[in-house]
Amino acid sequence: MKKIVLVCVLLCVAFFSFGKDKVVEKDYTPNKEALSEFLDLKLGLLLDFGVYSLFGSDYKGFHIFDGRSIMYHTQISHKEYENVAKSLDFSTDEVSSSIKQLLYFDINYVVINVKNRDGFCLFDSKYTDYDIVDYAKYGKNLLEIIVSELKKNNIKYSFEYSILDWHHSSQVQLDKDGVRYPVRINSIMNEGQKDEYMNYMKNQLKELLKYNPSSIIFNGDWVKWWTYEDALELYSFVRSISDDVLISSLGNPKWKKGLDYPVYSAPHQLKTNKRNSNFEYHYRFNMTVNPFNGERKLKKPEKFYKDFYLVFSRGGNFLMDFSLFGDWTIDNNSLESIKSISNWFYTNKKAIINSKVPDTSILFGKNLIDNHFPWGFFMQNGNTLYGFVSMDKINSVTFPKFKNGATIKKCYLIKKDGYVDLNVKELLGSYKINFNESPYNSVFVVEY
Repeated sequence: MKKIVLVCVLLCVAFFSFGKDKVVEKDYTPNKEALSEFLDLKLGLLLDFGVYSLFGSDYKGFHIFDGRSIMYHTQISHKEYENVAKSLDFSTDEVSSSIKQLLYFDINYVVINVKNRDGFCLFDSKYTDYDIVDYAKYGKNLLEIIVSELKKNNIKYSFEYSILDWHHSSQVQLDKDGVRYPVRINSIMNEGQKDEYMNYMKNQLKELLKYNPSSIIFNGDWVKWWTYEDALELYSFVRSISDDVLISSLGNPKWKKGLDYPVYSAPHQLKTNKRNSNFEYHYRFNMTVNPFNGERKLKKPEKFYKDFYLVFSRGGNFLMDFSLFGDWTIDNNSLESIKSISNWFYTNKKAIINSKVPDTSILFGKNLIDNHFPWGFFMQNGNTLYGFVSMDKINSVTFPKFKNGATIKKCYLIKKDGYVDLNVKELLGSYKINFNESPYNSVFVVEY
């Protein structure tokens, strides 16, 4: 019955709701208060969960590296994948328990992958049966449950939504016998169906905006059929519903404008990004599995700090892309690693929030590449400097005297349970700070 209603709704929408007229473009300046509040959150977690989470470590000899694209990497048939989707089931208590465990570690906001590129939705949508309520064994609105848990804990949340959709009829190719071809990473839009799919997305976005997310992050928008004009139309549509929600994309250049902040997922994108700008960095915390031995690949906390420094020295937010198991359980190693990272963030939070990387030519009269010293870099808040040490096996750091003649009033190393005073030695034209222990991955404070 729902499918019949869906067809009728789509036909009506196509003729009366949106038609082919473009929504009038609105101002592309984001809500400054909302953007400022978002950029103060700094540490977030992306709940990476979907049908792909059920496949475990491998599929018929294919070691799963990127669960989201398992349909492409393994060329699994649509029918087989959909059968797995039907079996998706888990305990709601487990969902609540896992979220509470993760939020315990000082996570400030959460991103939920509400519609993956496989087209499966984690919310109850009136415009498709291919969702967790109507198609999966679980049969409940998972998004509603997650959002409820986050609201209880006063946690901000955002949604990730894929433009690419391997399940929608507009992007499914059939052979001469009517059998669906395996998917392509760069899908083809069937002739004459683009308006239908644009209306489908608009209707779903309208549903999602009722949950009042802080932002919508578009993914899968690298496909060739997706144009700059399409991006502007979708941005304008979202803006026509809400002036408060922020809009972003995983670094797709087709948007050009119409993005409130960019999202990056590779270190080279960070290095080309201007300092003190607005952005979010997606960091793959625990890949679904190791592609070589079929076991969950977990990155050690130490590996995070280099990217931590790159992100925070440029004023961005750090988002950990966290893969969950198909039954919503979390392995202990992942929890311990997140605990370590969260403890570092909590200990040094004061140095990160509301701080900016100073221009060393103004502060010290020295032009440094990207304002970095050999040992690391400073962030500044008023007359306080926070030194982030990213070099291993050192027991001292040096930096020039202040250009305006200011002197150091106090210097100390931030510790989890307080701070340790540091010895500052004044040299000719510079200062030298000595440490009793390696300051690697630590933060020291200079008040002047």
